[in-house]
Amino acid sequence: MNNSNNETSNPTDSNIVTYLVEKDLKDKYKKILENEYNVERSNSKSTRLKYLVFMKYAAVFIFVTGAILVYNNYNTNTVERFALAKIKESTVLGDQTVMRKDNTVSELLRIDANYAFVNNNFAKATECFEKLAITTELTDIDNFYLGVSYLKMEKPQPKKAIETLKKLNKDNIFKEEVMWFLGLAYTVDNNIPEARKTLYEIVDKKTFQYKNASLLLEKLK
Repeated sequence: MNNSNNETSNPTDSNIVTYLVEKDLKDKYKKILENEYNVERSNSKSTRLKYLVFMKYAAVFIFVTGAILVYNNYNTNTVERFALAKIKESTVLGDQTVMRKDNTVSELLRIDANYAFVNNNFAKATECFEKLAITTELTDIDNFYLGVSYLKMEKPQPKKAIETLKKLNKDNIFKEEVMWFLGLAYTVDNNIPEARKTLYEIVDKKTFQYKNASLLLEKLK
């Protein structure tokens, strides 16, 4: 009996939201019963009947509210996992044209950044590109690889990815790829309106990854 009481009073992290909602609703209904229906501790049949009917509807409301919370949480996690999987699957070749033209800090950092990107070391690539941005202005190619690196890191940083990818000129050579990664970044960042807008444009124009964009759109409905 004691173990059961402890479990009720100390909910786990996985059901804490539902627990708090139910507790708040129960307290609310208790006050309504006491203030509006004068229902406290009474042995009157009519009072007990009124109490039971009221609590029946209250229990239904609590169950529905809890179910909605669980569904919304599950749906959000499912969409995010799908987007993260597509980020991981999306292969981008590194800039193979980068060569040691000279020994300037900028050139060496760019080489190191691209080498790390080619070898899927996206944390290192991000670090090098960020240092490069301090020494010189990043090119469209630099910003594209940096933006993708932010998304492909072990702990994705979608906000930085969005900010970086939006710096590219509209006529850049990665225009279609940028739209796809922006759609993924908006999704992971839970910016659903922008995600839908970007993915719809990809599907409408049938550009890079439009089939996957269509699948992701369906999950965002």
